[in-house]
Parts: sequence; structure tokens; C-alpha cells
Amino acid sequence: LPDELVIAMVESESRPPVKKYIAEVVNSDGALDLAVLQIVSDIDGKPVDPKNLGLPFVEVGDSETVNLGETIRIFGFPGIGGETITFTQGTVSGFESQENIGDKAFIKTDTEIAGGNSGGLAVNEAGQIIGVPTLTVSSDTGAVIGRLRSINLAKPMFEAAVAGKKYKSQYAEEGTEKEEFTLTTWAEDYDENECPIKPL
Repeated sequence: LPDELVIAMVESESRPPVKKYIAEVVNSDGALDLAVLQIVSDIDGKPVDPKNLGLPFVEVGDSETVNLGETIRIFGFPGIGGETITFTQGTVSGFESQENIGDKAFIKTDTEIAGGNSGGLAVNEAGQIIGVPTLTVSSDTGAVIGRLRSINLAKPMFEAAVAGKKYKSQYAEEGTEKEEFTLTTWAEDYDENECPIKPL
């Protein structure tokens, strides 16, 4: 995980976001591809009190109450922060379970979601966040972005962060320290100066 992340704020819907703050990762869950961040300084490195920033926020909803056919709205940045914010709207088209996580691990939607919107915001008609657009990869379909990670799965991370406690994922599988990495192939134009992983 990175030590610090830059937080950019939307000042105008017709212009790219403006870099304003530096944040640190408080809790994260690799199995869910979600994290909780805390702003610690302004963009120049001057410390700030996170409790007194007065920033706008989105209320956390309940993804368990989401039903088929409900309207869903998605906000994000297809250019991964390099372009203006985008808005798309569609409906909940289904749900997907996931081993070790359970039912409603993902909310499926017919909403058009560009790849860079992964990590964005999905809200219900009340304006509450109910999911996070998440890029997933499968052997059958390749990269897919029409799914939302259900927000209820992140609530234990939120609660731990508020309580000042460390969070341990209940979904991540423990390693055995005997894992092996096999069937590695390298492109013909492989450049060892640009790749941190060296061929065996």
C-alpha cells in the first residue's frame, strides 16, 4: 500500500478536480479492493485536523435493501482523476455471490461505467452510497466494470477506523508461505529496466 495518497476536490463539474489534500490509508481490505483513508495534511504538507475540515459527505446506505430494477446513479472519473467528473444512470440488474464473501458480494448494473470509474461512487435515489464500481477480471469475460462492491461489506472497516482500531479482513485467505508462482511468460519486447519483476 502507498504511504500517502493525494485527494483532489471537484470545484467545477466542467473542470478537472484540484489537488487539495494528502491522506493516509487507515484500514484496507485487499479481498474487497476497498480502503478507508484519512486526510492528514493539505497539499503543501501542512497538517490539518480531520475533524474540523467541514467537507461535504455522502451518507452510507444499506446495500442489503437494494432490489432489482432500482435506479442507481454512478459518479466517477474515467481519466483516473485527469478529466472531469462523469455521471451515468441505470438500474440494478442483478446480484452476484462470491466464495468466502457471500450473497450480494456484487451488485450488477446495466449502467454504463468506464474503466477509470473503478473506485467511484454508486448511490441510490436517496443519494446514499450503496456500492463502489469495481473492476473485476474473469477467465471467461476478461475485465468487467459493470459491478459494484456492496457497501455493507466495508462497514466493519468504517467502524474500526472511527474506533481507532486496526481492521483485519474476514474475507482474505491466509497464505501458507508455500505458494508458488509458475507458468511465467515474458513478452518479446520485455525491458528489464522498466519491469520490477525479473524473469527466472
